[in-house]
Amino acid sequence: MFLNKINKAFLCLTLALCSFVYSQDVSINFGAVDIEAGTMDIAMTNTVEVSGFQFDVTGVTLSGATGGDLSNAAGFTVSAGANTVIGFSFSGTSIPAGSDGLIASLTFTADADDACFETVTFSDPAGGAIADLAIGDCVMVSEPVLGCTDMDACNYDEAANQDDGSCTYAEENFDCDGNCTVEVDCSGVCGGMAMLDCAGVCDGSSVEDDCGVCDGGNTTGCTASISLGSYDEATMMMDVLVSVGPDALAGFQFNISGLSGVTAFGGIAGDAGWTVSASDEVVLGFDLQGSTIAPGTSGVLTTLMATATDAESCMSAVVMSDADGTAVEYQVGDCVPLCDDVD
Repeated sequence: MFLNKINKAFLCLTLALCSFVYSQDVSINFGAVDIEAGTMDIAMTNTVEVSGFQFDVTGVTLSGATGGDLSNAAGFTVSAGANTVIGFSFSGTSIPAGSDGLIASLTFTADADDACFETVTFSDPAGGAIADLAIGDCVMVSEPVLGCTDMDACNYDEAANQDDGSCTYAEENFDCDGNCTVEVDCSGVCGGMAMLDCAGVCDGSSVEDDCGVCDGGNTTGCTASISLGSYDEATMMMDVLVSVGPDALAGFQFNISGLSGVTAFGGIAGDAGWTVSASDEVVLGFDLQGSTIAPGTSGVLTTLMATATDAESCMSAVVMSDADGTAVEYQVGDCVPLCDDVD
């Protein structure tokens, strides 16, 4: 048991050391590149024997190839055409393991800013593909053109292939021509937050109360109600009181009791130009032009003049309508006495 533990510990240590020194079987990289001459070197480092290679170089058109020191020493034939490079030995020789040097020197014409490796294959002496490869980064193959390479910048230069840090950008909410790209507020500020208040004042402080009345102050509590005021025996007049709720008032109708010779005049309805008609039983008010009494309005709706025929007067069958002609619920007040001496 003790020996097994030692063997397992030794095995773990061996694996750890192996993973520490592990590297790819073959690494390929670009060597020296002469942009003016149109030449580039291809370098290789290998830890296993290499009997052949093939790879593509994108971004260029290849016009020729010669072997590097490693290829020449192994008797490889190296050729290139279009984008493809091939190297192998007719006699079956290999580049030995542990080599580090050049496998090809290429002549090219640049078709893009960068050249990159693609479809890289290395083979071993048995003709099998070497799977463990490390492929180097792309390399610049055209003369650098300095400028702004960010397409989102206002001074983007499509001819530039190397950014020089000169990019400039539009201000927030504006395009590169200085045009506002978002909404302009009531103060004329692009992207500003100022808004018209309920009184139509830009960035004003007026607000609607719970009844929807601008600067109403919630004085009515938004409770829609209609009631009778006290009856004046001397003048034989009685006010009809109203508190308009959150819906505008467009008309009213109610029955009245305990009175005769009823007429109606004045009040909020009169000020609004409404037609108010009355009989001994029904009082009706509306406007032929469709005007309404604003939400939150309170006061004397109209004044009735009549002769008392009973000890009290009561409202019933009350109908209050909004601008759409829809009935709106109102609280109806109690009956009111018509004389001090009931007898």
